[in-house]
Amino acid sequence: MTTESSLTASTPSSVRSIDWIGLTLLLLALFAAVPLWTGPGIVNTRGGGDSPFLFFRLHQLMANLRDGVFPARWMPDAAYGLGYPFFNFYASLPYYFAALFNFLGFDLLVSLKIVQTLGFVFAGFALYGWARRHFTTRWAAWLAALAYVYAPFHLVNVYVRGDSLSEFYAFIFYPLILWTIDRVFDSTRNWPLLALAYGGLILTHNVSALIFSPFVVPYVFIYLQKSKTQNPKLKISAVVLGLVMAFALSAFFWLPALGEASMTQVNDVQTTGYFNYSEHFRAANLIQNSIGFDYAITTAPGSNSPFAMGLVQAIGTVGGLIVLIVTWKKDAHQRFRFFVLSGLALSTFMITPLSKPLWDTLPLLSYTQFPWRFLSIQALFTSLAIGFIALPFTRGLAPLVGVIGLALVAATMFSLRPDYLPVRADEITPARLQLYEAFTGNIGTTIRAEYLPRTMIPRPYTGPALIDPAPSSSPIVSRGEAVGTQIERHAITQQWQINATSDQVTLNFPITYWPGWQALVDGQPIETRAAPDLGYIQIDVPRGEHRVEFRLGNTPIRTAGEIISLIAWLVVALVCVPLLRVIVWRR
Repeated sequence: MTTESSLTASTPSSVRSIDWIGLTLLLLALFAAVPLWTGPGIVNTRGGGDSPFLFFRLHQLMANLRDGVFPARWMPDAAYGLGYPFFNFYASLPYYFAALFNFLGFDLLVSLKIVQTLGFVFAGFALYGWARRHFTTRWAAWLAALAYVYAPFHLVNVYVRGDSLSEFYAFIFYPLILWTIDRVFDSTRNWPLLALAYGGLILTHNVSALIFSPFVVPYVFIYLQKSKTQNPKLKISAVVLGLVMAFALSAFFWLPALGEASMTQVNDVQTTGYFNYSEHFRAANLIQNSIGFDYAITTAPGSNSPFAMGLVQAIGTVGGLIVLIVTWKKDAHQRFRFFVLSGLALSTFMITPLSKPLWDTLPLLSYTQFPWRFLSIQALFTSLAIGFIALPFTRGLAPLVGVIGLALVAATMFSLRPDYLPVRADEITPARLQLYEAFTGNIGTTIRAEYLPRTMIPRPYTGPALIDPAPSSSPIVSRGEAVGTQIERHAITQQWQINATSDQVTLNFPITYWPGWQALVDGQPIETRAAPDLGYIQIDVPRGEHRVEFRLGNTPIRTAGEIISLIAWLVVALVCVPLLRVIVWRR
């Protein structure tokens, strides 16, 4: 069995000082992102995604952050300028990461490319760090990490499903969560690491958190079965504490998202038609039939689908499984091997029609929409299986591991032919956002406008800002006579000047009504409601000149979620201080 010391025994000290395994992993992870930078604008994913969603989401998030709004819940310029509660329901942690680079001076497009590039790097090193604990050689961990970076579905999330930045970033947290569970069993004081990792997944992509969670339980069970595990009750309590605190850290997002979903149209459209899981199982078409991975979107009979395993990935997985089984008794990490086998079997099973009874029965699973989304979980286990191929290689044959890794790279990269959308950062404006919505029908970067309030039926197909692009707009008068002008507009606030010439006037303001909108007339609070069918904010005002102010505030469930999260973040921060001291001291 090759060991790290045997590989470097005869190597000069100046060369040994370079971590060649880590360096090659970094360079190859960066290579996966090269197509992002070699064309104008951004990668155009017209066939299987909506890449403009990325920069519109970041643009609207920045509109909130620059106005001091955190956490963001509202897209002020979406829905044709009426506003849209997108961030109230969509996990957006990677976009906050991109916002950081935008604040540092990079434009929107470059910020997104940086985040996508780092996504490849972080995923590779998260898998590598975790795998090092369970493989007896660094080469095996390196091969597993490389297989993970170049897992076809990982690349598909960038180059085919261009809008799925959050699902792409979930790849980072899968191994990170399992790695932090290892750390908790090393020392219970590490539970905050688990809380941050699992909470990060929830805030990154809640659907990925939903489908990955069942794989966490057997991993914990494996540790409990170890004969050397001391104080098992204390350690399982630390794991539970970490998971509970993860939900507390992310409560500001998921609590309102679940509690206010019934106020939207999401339940009516999210799981019907094309988005119903029954249309997206994989059977014979689970594995592509071409050596080079086929990224094309086509409906032709017998054609490949990019939402499948690559042939080289499948061959490598089979080879790794053979090694895993043949060398089973020679390894002390047998329970880890069982986890790889069972995880691979379960994640693959969930993609096939055999799992349909579970999809029909389990609550919330239908919101996953596409069974092939389990390809992301499966990629974790196929990559680990591929890593086992490196175990039998002796020192003289170690370079062959690199050949296998390069074959994985070649199978996914040399067949990639990205198209580009030559957009410039200065072209990303609220007016362009609204024109894009009108042209595509995709309100607020959602295909079915599922987050529109239930009071806005039928859905709008245009708005005042598109009909009359003048700098000021006017409210619609339902009763009486009045004229009005918008005098100020920010992310979650607006101010209007109203002249009511009737005793009682009912006005409909071109703002999507959503719980939390508050109105002040001449500084005095007044009731707001949804205009029938129209779904705009409706208020009553008396005769005279009035200054009307609107502000999107919190609802009780949003406030509760934010308080829970604030307390949880303070607790984790306080606990992490001595933990960081221990880490620094050890170094």
